[in-house]
Amino acid sequence: VSEFAALVGKVEHPELRTSSEQVALEGLALCEGHGRRCIGFLVGALHMAPRAGPEAVHDIVWMLYKLAKRSNMARSWILETGIAEILHAALVVHPDASDVIKNGTWLAYALDGIRGFASLLSKSRGGSP
Repeated sequence: VSEFAALVGKVEHPELRTSSEQVALEGLALCEGHGRRCIGFLVGALHMAPRAGPEAVHDIVWMLYKLAKRSNMARSWILETGIAEILHAALVVHPDASDVIKNGTWLAYALDGIRGFASLLSKSRGGSP
């Protein structure tokens, strides 16, 4: 869809260009909606995952970290979910799972830089991570 959208700007025929722009916008909106759905799924799973064990939490946090690191749009969608509290809760439940703690820390940093990391630390005062 993004390739199609990039080509639309080069279309010379006015009617074809207008129609192509509309189709491209519709496609991009569908992609955005599905991207948000994927993020919502992962954050919802993270909210429920502490009961599933550290392996599930690790996989979810790792996926969210990779998405946040690679895409500004995904990062903003993740932040919109209010992930900080959910992430902190998941880390507190699994204080001995070093991979969970490591990836959770990197996720906090990928989402909001040093502020995200500092926020995670401040939430953890008196707790584990």
